[in-house]
Amino acid sequence: MDKALEACAGAGERSSWALSLFGNRARRSLRVVMDHLAAFARQCLAEEMMAAEWRFFQLLSGRLTDRIRELTFCRQRLRHLQANLESPVEEANDLATTHLDVGVTPGYSPVPSAESYWESIRESSTIRVVLPEGETELERAAAGFSATLTSVQKTQLDQVLQDRVLAGLGGLHNACAGNADLTRSLALPLVDQAASFLGEQLPATDVAQFELAAGQNSGQKTTTQILEYLDRAAPMVLGKDASQQSSFVLIPASDSGKEFGEAAQQALKDVQIVRVPGQAHLMFAHEQGYLSIEDLQGLIRPCRAPYEETASVPQTSAHARFDISDWVPLDP
Repeated sequence: MDKALEACAGAGERSSWALSLFGNRARRSLRVVMDHLAAFARQCLAEEMMAAEWRFFQLLSGRLTDRIRELTFCRQRLRHLQANLESPVEEANDLATTHLDVGVTPGYSPVPSAESYWESIRESSTIRVVLPEGETELERAAAGFSATLTSVQKTQLDQVLQDRVLAGLGGLHNACAGNADLTRSLALPLVDQAASFLGEQLPATDVAQFELAAGQNSGQKTTTQILEYLDRAAPMVLGKDASQQSSFVLIPASDSGKEFGEAAQQALKDVQIVRVPGQAHLMFAHEQGYLSIEDLQGLIRPCRAPYEETASVPQTSAHARFDISDWVPLDP
């Protein structure tokens, strides 16, 4: 009986060992399956990430292409604007009308021209511009002054243009990509701000000193030049009585200005000298005081005939608004 029990116990042990061995195989198979599933999930994630990256770079490439196209368009407009500014007035107007394909501007603004400004100043009988170093041409004087600018001043000029012009337009790209007239919205403000900044960098030149030195070099008396300047400042309407006219010379408050004022008093005894602190230029002025009845008649007589022609015509009469048919009374 005891041996039978021992045999049954041994059989039980063998049966228990067999079941444990089968269970280990199942866990190993499950672990292999889980490893394969994890590898598949990692591969799927990598594939999704690669697809997302491909879409990202494709979108980035499209946007960069659009930006390059916009920058090319802006570069063309800026190149056209540069050619417009550097060309003479007649050629600039032709460029503005024939190169509208590079921009979307419906019209164009007048281009500022140094040549036209200098010619207008030369033709004026009441203004004389004195250039530095005795220069007679505006372009050469500007080139000489530009050569004296330091790198610090150029950096400051660039910052001034950025802050005062481009910042208000939203940057250079927005200014060029818009539909605005670049000459009016960009070029003219840039020229104005650059002139304002560079004007502060110009050294103050005492014109009285220049006139005295020019008279000594040419051998011409300063008093003769002063009388010529006073004649140019004559009033448009002159009275017959010369005693009713007053002459003024505004001079700088400097030693050269004082010397020039003494020369002006020698040229004309009745001239009044006015010293202006902080002023570097000279100004000659005539003031016409009293006009007699005869002087006024000579001034108004040519206007008599046009007045009589327009006074009887309702549309042009100076005495009433005949063009208004419905009048509103002031008192209700």
